[in-house]
Amino acid sequence: MHANYRRQNVSVMGVCVEVPEKLLRLSKELNLSFPLVSDRAATLSKKFGFYDGKAGRAARAAVAVSDGKVLYSTRVNTTRMPTKLLPWVETLKRSA
Repeated sequence: MHANYRRQNVSVMGVCVEVPEKLLRLSKELNLSFPLVSDRAATLSKKFGFYDGKAGRAARAAVAVSDGKVLYSTRVNTTRMPTKLLPWVETLKRSA
């Protein structure tokens, strides 16, 4: 699946507020082919609207980046992240 993103010149990453050690374990458990970024201060989560101030927590999110620009970001179930983003990225690239 990751090769499909490379062909589109897109990098995908997961963004979570968990500590890096937990993200490393999660990545290995789920055999993920994309990096998980620890957003401990919730900076990215707040910027992209994934932070719930009342609850004091952030949802897991996927971010698609190309040429240093964020193309797309969404809340996701970590295990379905690559599948959910690829159709959108392909549509975006075709319309460019």
